[in-house]
Amino acid sequence: MIKHAQARRGKGRTRYLGFIILSLLPIISLFIIFTVLPAAAAVVMSLFDYSLIGPSRPFVGIGNFRALFQDPLFLKSLWNTIRFVCMTVPLNILVSLPVALGLNRIRFLRSFFRACYYIPTVTSLAAVSLVWLYLYDPATGLINALLRTIGLPTQSWLGNASLALPSIVLVYVWQDLGYNVVIFLAALQGLPATYYEAAQIDGAGSWQLFRYITLPLLKPTMGMVVILTMISAFKVFTPVHIMTQGGPMNSTKLLVYYIYENAFSFLKMGYASAMAVMLFGMILLLTLVQLVFLRTD
Repeated sequence: MIKHAQARRGKGRTRYLGFIILSLLPIISLFIIFTVLPAAAAVVMSLFDYSLIGPSRPFVGIGNFRALFQDPLFLKSLWNTIRFVCMTVPLNILVSLPVALGLNRIRFLRSFFRACYYIPTVTSLAAVSLVWLYLYDPATGLINALLRTIGLPTQSWLGNASLALPSIVLVYVWQDLGYNVVIFLAALQGLPATYYEAAQIDGAGSWQLFRYITLPLLKPTMGMVVILTMISAFKVFTPVHIMTQGGPMNSTKLLVYYIYENAFSFLKMGYASAMAVMLFGMILLLTLVQLVFLRTD
């Protein structure tokens, strides 16, 4: 009887495992077809002088990667991307965390305000870029109209090389704000109330509660938000393409936009693939460093 029961239990586990594999098979197949295979093709193309207009596609090994560091536009786009990420990540957290703290304190209409903050996140980035393109218009834009109303000088937000990249940063942070607010708010609502009650009995104020309880408990969530925001910031393309096309004077030419130019304007697929592989390596390395730091901490 015992052997028979064990055999039936083993068959049940096998069937359950087979059901799980069969259920995941369509998702795994789509992931392989649309993610793994294109990534592998990009790695292979990066080793060739692969042009869509040339008849020959000779093998160049790491020649494309060497050429990257001799290309001033690549170095410029890489520097612009690093600046963009360094501005975006801290600003995103400095804005989204206080908003989440404020929403966590209120009870009335919390869901309504949370939805309002999340609406830009689910809105098409192309539509968001077009709206901000109008707001930044030097002649008819709302921002310059407000500046004229209060007697301040107007600015060419997207035509000035020193203002164009921060203007794109503002668009990105505004669009991405709601996503991080929802993450922080969910984390705040999951913090144990006993810590706060004990600290308040000991006479801790609001700042002390935030500094010594909220921030340490939010550290894993903050690390996840930093990683997600950083990866997303490295891949920004739509606002640049719609609002500035990399200008003025290449001040907003980010790495993804330069990859797009080389692949679909100059038809240099091998060179663009080398940049894509380089970008993937940078994101992977930075993510691993942050994960190791968070685990050690």
